[in-house]
Amino acid sequence: MFKIIRRLLVVIIIAAIGGWLWYNYQITVSASADANQKVFEIKNGSTVNMVSQDLFDQGLIKSKFYFETYIWLNNLQHNLVQGRFYVAPNMNVKEIVGAITKPGMTEKVIRIQEGWNLREIAAYLDLQSLVNKDDFYGYVTTGSYNLKSSYDFLQDKPNLADLEGYLFPDTYYYYNNSTIQEITEKMLKNFGNRVDDTMRAEIAKQNRSLFEVVTLASILEKEVMIDLSQPEENKNQDMRMVADIFLKRLKDGMPLQSDATINYLLGSSTEQLTVDDLKIENPYNTYLNKGLPPGPIDNPSLYAIKAAIYPIDNPYYYFLTTRDGKVIYAKTYDEHLQNKKKYLDSQPQ
Repeated sequence: MFKIIRRLLVVIIIAAIGGWLWYNYQITVSASADANQKVFEIKNGSTVNMVSQDLFDQGLIKSKFYFETYIWLNNLQHNLVQGRFYVAPNMNVKEIVGAITKPGMTEKVIRIQEGWNLREIAAYLDLQSLVNKDDFYGYVTTGSYNLKSSYDFLQDKPNLADLEGYLFPDTYYYYNNSTIQEITEKMLKNFGNRVDDTMRAEIAKQNRSLFEVVTLASILEKEVMIDLSQPEENKNQDMRMVADIFLKRLKDGMPLQSDATINYLLGSSTEQLTVDDLKIENPYNTYLNKGLPPGPIDNPSLYAIKAAIYPIDNPYYYFLTTRDGKVIYAKTYDEHLQNKKKYLDSQPQ
């Protein structure tokens, strides 16, 4: 009888060891050798079973049973983090669980608005608890000069110019522990992808620099609103019209007279500038100085960049934007003054 019990115990021990070894194999083997990352999202309220099903359906794990068993044995069922993660099929269960249960590995949704300048972007990223605003602003203004050699579209940027104009407005996904350089470079890479070779070839054909185009586009972004009611191909029509007006002024040696550049140097968004504002001696005062300002005044949208590249020829030299966003054009200065009196001075503040 004792021998039978001993043999039974041996069998149980061997089975337990075998089962444990098999379990460890299952949590350390990957679904495939595919190293291409997929974006995996855990939504609010997702359970362990829901997450395991999603992972299985996307071919990221081989077995829901061993994934769930690993979660429960390690008491990680309450550690699943809501958010988006990069997960590859060649990651094993332990690696995947490690990724989706660490807050530092989840992604924040970041929306950089068209027309924000570097200070506004820095303040927003700080508000999102991604970076310290002073550290970020310092990097994109004085600490990023070594990035110029890494991006061909920065080659015509003056050496002392910062990254204003090149942090492309868009929706981004950043890990909570992303570095300032990683955050900046993702925006720069997006700029390089969106301002494509066709657009750059057209700029070269016009004997202009990309830096000049981005500078003009940043002014257009502030001066003219996108008409969202128009079909996609016509949304930036006013921007293209105003771009032609500014280009004619540059060609004829006239000041741009852009209120947006004055607001940039003032650090404000005043609708009606004072006479004293227009007399401020500063390179960004386009009432006193002819030509473009020293550089972009914000980070413009693709609409504004395209408008600066592809202006619409027109007979106007003056324009104003009403408080509801409508653009009013004029051929002469006297006509422009009449429009100001009609559309601006008569409107309630």
